[in-house]
Amino acid sequence: MKIQVKDIGIEGHRVVIVDDAVPHAEGLVRVAAARVFAPVSGNSYPGLRHDFTPQSDPEWSYITYILKRYGPIMQDTFGFSAFRLASAAFSLMTRRPHEAHPMTRIPHYDEVGEAKYALLHFLTPQPQGGTAFFRHRRTGFERISAERKAAFHEGLRQDLAAYGEPAPGFMAGSNEAYEQTAYFEGRFNRLLIYSGALLHSAQVPSNFTFSANPAKGRLTTNLFLNIPAESQPPQTGADVRT
Repeated sequence: MKIQVKDIGIEGHRVVIVDDAVPHAEGLVRVAAARVFAPVSGNSYPGLRHDFTPQSDPEWSYITYILKRYGPIMQDTFGFSAFRLASAAFSLMTRRPHEAHPMTRIPHYDEVGEAKYALLHFLTPQPQGGTAFFRHRRTGFERISAERKAAFHEGLRQDLAAYGEPAPGFMAGSNEAYEQTAYFEGRFNRLLIYSGALLHSAQVPSNFTFSANPAKGRLTTNLFLNIPAESQPPQTGADVRT
């Protein structure tokens, strides 16, 4: 196991990277292969998911291990004092660029402020891209707080007027609207932990396999944590700047 903490971008937001995050990760691929996946409604994810419940096993034991093992590291790194699991699921990216919603073509945030954190566990035996983080050029924002939300969405409208609708495809480095600030390869059994307010996007190679087979496709586990308001860290200058 190797744990790193990286400060990314001009604003210096932290990302935790854990390699060899859980023991016997190969078994999770076999578990996923035995589960039923379903399409994700709306525009939030371009593919299939299998949601975990407390009755799911060994999935529930697996995420319990992650939260117990890395909970103290998250609290020390990000400064929150408590958290609650909001959701957990296996995910497979299966929608090709022309099938995906236009909003999946640009970086996104999960929720404003310090209310939500994401844990992304890569389970693809052979890396098929990774996850990148971005700065929105027009506003300079890398993280979207409640104070920044309106200005950011106005910036998106201005981008649409200036550049048109993004072409089908997923983000691949910087473009006229976004500057890439960091990229982390989706290595097998690598865990990324970051604020859901950071602008981020999956990145996939040109030969990406849009497979619904967990043994061949881009299999990840996606966990989201809710941070109670009373447990959230105080905002920094970068967080409150509008």
